[in-house]
Amino acid sequence: MQPEPPEHAAVPLLARPAVAVATLVLATLLLTGLRIVSLPLMDPDESRCALIVQDVLHNGHWTVPQLEGKPYVDKPPPYFWIVAVTQKAVGNFVLAGRLISALATLLAVLVTWDMARRLAGPLAGLIAGLTLLTGVEFIFLARWYRMEMPFAAFMWAAIWWFWRWEDRGPAAPGPQRPRRPLGLWQQWAGFYGLAAMAVLVKGPAALALICAIVGCYMLVQRRPLRVLEFLNPVGLAILLAIVLPPALLIARDDPGFLGHFFFVENVERFASGGHGHRLNFLFYIPILLGGLWPWTIYLPGGLMRTAPWRQEDRRLGRSMWLVWLAAAIPLILFSISTTKLMHYILPCFPPLAVLMAPPMAAWIAGRRPDRLYLHGARAMAGALVVSMAILGWCQHYFGRLDAVYFSAAAVLILAALAMLWLLARGRRGRFAALAFGCMLLLEVFALGWVAPMVYEQISRRDMGLLAKRIATPDTALAFAGSRRYSFPLYAGRIAFTNPDATNPEELPDLVALFKGDRPVLCLVASDAQMRRLAEAMGDSLIYTVASGPQEFRLITNHAEFAEQPGPQ
Repeated sequence: MQPEPPEHAAVPLLARPAVAVATLVLATLLLTGLRIVSLPLMDPDESRCALIVQDVLHNGHWTVPQLEGKPYVDKPPPYFWIVAVTQKAVGNFVLAGRLISALATLLAVLVTWDMARRLAGPLAGLIAGLTLLTGVEFIFLARWYRMEMPFAAFMWAAIWWFWRWEDRGPAAPGPQRPRRPLGLWQQWAGFYGLAAMAVLVKGPAALALICAIVGCYMLVQRRPLRVLEFLNPVGLAILLAIVLPPALLIARDDPGFLGHFFFVENVERFASGGHGHRLNFLFYIPILLGGLWPWTIYLPGGLMRTAPWRQEDRRLGRSMWLVWLAAAIPLILFSISTTKLMHYILPCFPPLAVLMAPPMAAWIAGRRPDRLYLHGARAMAGALVVSMAILGWCQHYFGRLDAVYFSAAAVLILAALAMLWLLARGRRGRFAALAFGCMLLLEVFALGWVAPMVYEQISRRDMGLLAKRIATPDTALAFAGSRRYSFPLYAGRIAFTNPDATNPEELPDLVALFKGDRPVLCLVASDAQMRRLAEAMGDSLIYTVASGPQEFRLITNHAEFAEQPGPQ
């Protein structure tokens, strides 16, 4: 093989294992760590998780965490245990939850790098890791105080571990070992150990999904008897050793918790849609395409050229079947499910990054004309400009379109022109390096400059901090209507009142609270709810403490709290 010309040297240097790992680690730390503490927790998901963890730490409800004074049975408690211990270690409730997601992100990125590297070479590994990390939905969820990223990372790691022992890639020398009836204990020990961690943070649905992927892989290989390997005693022992002790602790304090969680929060949520979020079967297609942005451009080529039935190397074809199934089965199952949420398909992104990387690496390192990837590269330059325009629209929407944005946009446009110039001269390696570099800088700009505007709109940290500053120890906290848990969270309170101002049965409770002698600070979510409350209060005075975006306002029954006292 002839050596690559100098213009192709930049990316292969970065693709060397030690350099690639360092690059991916630094890029992950940058994108997940930037403003990790300063950005407020968003409502309702992030703030709800944080409030549950505060209950665990302050009220000691470890086995069955509580929210609003009631057992929280929607998610498995071990996730909240892990975050609570982390919070004790780091001393900050925002950092604790987001740090767990950041570390899980690093695990997912490195596993993706290793799998693509072993399948298609070091350059493909680096491309897969960067493609996964810089996809817009993945990096958003990488910074999310929720259990989705740990679940997806452990699930992907379990599949990777299974594959490592199943087939170490086309470069592995020597004949394959003869298989035992119940498989290799090393393979199933690691598989079940990682799957058990996914179960701890997400529940039994995690194990079902992982086993469905591996089981379908066995069936595709026309070896149905291999499903008996799921009964490997060493693997099952490790699974039970990790999962069973927390389950017994929870069952001891709340015997009905496990049954409710399994049947209502897993089976019923999947089958009946009783939890809402009933959406069209095709709901996840645009979510998936948008979530991969800007690398969506390379998805069709990646799927076509990594199709298992098109691989001449049979071992590579078997590996591609597993990666394909790891992407397809979660998408299909969650599309069938009657309950749909955007983040459910997070497990699809790592295998899709692996599938897109080999053709991209082959095009970058090669010299042969490839019209499909040539047009994709041109579109990539345009996609970066479009992404910058979207950020500009966001800033304009929030009224903060400034010189910083226009300076960044000018730099990006020049970089896009440079990409096209490099492409016209056949310098594919430097084009790719510049494309990934631009995407990293674009996301740094988005997280550092645009995200604060968006997060402040989705959080009521401002009202919570104001309430914390002015409230007395006997002040009651309430918020009417939508669940804005960031309000009591940043106010430093776990106990609060949350009546529904639109519910005639609950409104009298809030009215009675306001008419009592105890001071009250209440967050009202809309003008309509404010009018209902004012009508129910009659001649009683309501004072405005502060007004916020989206019709939010903080009200009180005590004039000394108000900045502008007077009846509303």
